[in-house]
Amino acid sequence: MSKVYTIIEAGRVAPLTFRELWRYRELFMMLAWRNIIVRYKQTVLGVIWALARPLATMAAFSVIFHRVAKLGGVSGVPYPMLVFSGVLLWQFFAGMVSTGCDALVGNRGLVTKVYFPRVIIPVSGVIVCVVDFLLALIVFIGAYAIWCRGVFSWRAALFPLVLLPLVMCALGIVLGLSALNVHYRDFRHVVPFLLQLGLFVSPVGFVGTAIPGTWRVLAQLNPLYGIIGMARWSLFGAAVEPTAVLVAAVGSLLCLTLGFLIFRSQEKGFSDYI
Repeated sequence: MSKVYTIIEAGRVAPLTFRELWRYRELFMMLAWRNIIVRYKQTVLGVIWALARPLATMAAFSVIFHRVAKLGGVSGVPYPMLVFSGVLLWQFFAGMVSTGCDALVGNRGLVTKVYFPRVIIPVSGVIVCVVDFLLALIVFIGAYAIWCRGVFSWRAALFPLVLLPLVMCALGIVLGLSALNVHYRDFRHVVPFLLQLGLFVSPVGFVGTAIPGTWRVLAQLNPLYGIIGMARWSLFGAAVEPTAVLVAAVGSLLCLTLGFLIFRSQEKGFSDYI
């Protein structure tokens, strides 16, 4: 059986194809499994924290936005469940971004010593967030059964499709920022601040219709606005805004494309700067 060799020239990056990625699928799975083990092995509060964090955020936001700010929700849907759906998606998104952005720097030994498609590192770094999301989703389903006292409608079958633009948007940000973080380490301090700001400008603790008309137009430029809105439509039958859905779809695709292009343009200097 003939062997396949990859020759990398100075100042250039190796071509990236689906065939090349498939060749290194075992490395991808190994890195992803390693990240999961590191997160949960020999931890007492690992799984408990993954379950308690969305519940605590839901309780705090329900009090702040509903009891104090007196913001309305969706008729027939308990306000905590509306918040829970937003928290569920936001923590999935924020977890992917915060975990993946520092992935290259955290694996400098691999980057500088052996060849493989570098894109594997930040993408495998976000897999652990999928486990956190699935654990929180189980809690959400249980809370829905208790508070809503019913079963999901046919729209709930479309909920996985809502996750597609969310993952695309997060991966685009991860690819772009992880590459820039190699050259400019300030991004590791900027990302937590931006995520904290994004939590409050996205309709996580409130519904998008609570935003006044003029500000709502600006809010819809945030892809998370439309993504969370689509999730609440699929889960609760909340009104969906077509403009926000279009912005979410186009914005997520542009984000993924731009992030990938930034990553590839900076990849040739990873070994020198990391």
